[in-house]
Amino acid sequence: WYIIPVHRSKVITTISEFSKKQIMEITHCKENRIVVIPDCYSPIFSFIPKDMRKDCPQLLQVGTGWNKNLERVIEAVKGTNWQLNIIGELSQEQRNALSERGITYSNYRNLSMEQVRDTYVQSDIVVFVSLYEGFGLPIVEAQAVGRPVVTSSIEPMIDVSGGSAALVNPYSSVDIHNAIQRIIEDDSYRNELIRRGFENSNKYSIDVIGGKYEELYNSFL
Repeated sequence: WYIIPVHRSKVITTISEFSKKQIMEITHCKENRIVVIPDCYSPIFSFIPKDMRKDCPQLLQVGTGWNKNLERVIEAVKGTNWQLNIIGELSQEQRNALSERGITYSNYRNLSMEQVRDTYVQSDIVVFVSLYEGFGLPIVEAQAVGRPVVTSSIEPMIDVSGGSAALVNPYSSVDIHNAIQRIIEDDSYRNELIRRGFENSNKYSIDVIGGKYEELYNSFL
């Protein structure tokens, strides 16, 4: 599924340096044939300022698959007054874990793009501590809306967040908890993450990314 198409193509595009390295490892494709063009976020994700609800902050978790690391987020949230809002289909095991730890949560499924955007707007912090991603678009979507992000200190999340997110060890629920706590309590730190995050998101606008594809196509013409 990968090797034959790769070797029949003149140029391969992929969404991150991390994915590029994986393509090279799997297919033995030469590096100069692979062009990295990141994902872009939808223009409906626009900057909407919001005051932090320190008495009961709303945390947004995007995704429930094995790589989304929800189980460790649950451990990080237990024993707090934080509300966890989750996008994605929850398994019975995940529901049990949330209930057993006394976590207040909401679960959203089958949302339109506008409804997804609204969940970002309503949140105070976006938690995206994945164990594996090809890119990590929720990081950029959150930053475009103006929400601070907690994400994993592994690639490609490090690169995508551009030094403008709270980076944590995704295998440590304590690390995740402490990062969320600091964002809630430290106003200067939180505001700096928001400011730098919004600047970072501009690199992934549809105009910028569309221009990269246009440049590539024009190189063939």
